[in-house]
Amino acid sequence: TIDPRFFPHGDDFRGMRVHQTRLQGGDASSDSYCYVD
Repeated sequence: TIDPRFFPHGDDFRGMRVHQTRLQGGDASSDSYCYVD
């Protein structure tokens, strides 16, 4: 299963700065997304 914390959507994006890096082979690892406060 995919951890929803790595893929916020809708209102979850509000107030968040999300930097999405390239997904290699559709890999849904924690390294795919970097959250910046």
